[in-house]
Amino acid sequence: MFNAEARRPMADGLLNPKEKQAWPVLEAIVQSLVPKPRSSGEVLAFSVPAAPPGARRSSPTTRRACASTFTSLGYKAMAINEGLAVIFSELEDHNFTGIGVSCGGGMCNATLAFLSIPTIMVSLPKAGDFIDHSVGEAVGEHATRVKVIKEEGFDLSRDPKDKMEKALRIYYEDLVETLVDTLRRAISRAEKLPRTERALPIVLAGGTARPKGFRELFERTLRGRSFPVEVAEVRMATDPLTATARGAHIAAMFEK
Repeated sequence: MFNAEARRPMADGLLNPKEKQAWPVLEAIVQSLVPKPRSSGEVLAFSVPAAPPGARRSSPTTRRACASTFTSLGYKAMAINEGLAVIFSELEDHNFTGIGVSCGGGMCNATLAFLSIPTIMVSLPKAGDFIDHSVGEAVGEHATRVKVIKEEGFDLSRDPKDKMEKALRIYYEDLVETLVDTLRRAISRAEKLPRTERALPIVLAGGTARPKGFRELFERTLRGRSFPVEVAEVRMATDPLTATARGAHIAAMFEK
């Protein structure tokens, strides 16, 4: 709005170490959004990312900080892996077995689960914010403006019409290639995977997965590589923006 970059309490999916007021600001946001519990000890589930490979920062600090805030409001707070939340939300018809992928702002998270038990959990500190900043540097625009243009109707299924869309396509392709390779390596390196004769579905969620053509780009990239498990289908979540929240809600109901 002011043709300037916004200060953010979170970066790469975790608390921003460069922002001194990160936690007080995030805490104020949470307290303004979350209502008081209907009864003391009401269960509140919130999603957390898996630890990215080789990360200097980890999710436990963010998880503990969030849990502390929710507890202070009177809730019984429980954390659920973000990719697993997508599986809870979207794969009831497959007995909560498959791969859930959440492409958010700071991170992409992917989880492989069998009968709701997570077996592989990976994250990639490369998602919507990475695309915004990379494209902004390439075309000489603020990342905030790139984000607005991206969310107003960018379409991966059509040819780019200007330099902004060309750059967005390049970095979306880079993101998807890195995400697929990260998931492929994690599954390939797993020592023990439960045996199943059924091919696994993959569900895509998150705001970064919303552009038209994203599912096709992901599936095309996946099919172009040797993948360690058989994939039945790649589909979008019913509502990509709320899938993680719905999955956390389901987890909270099971906890009761």
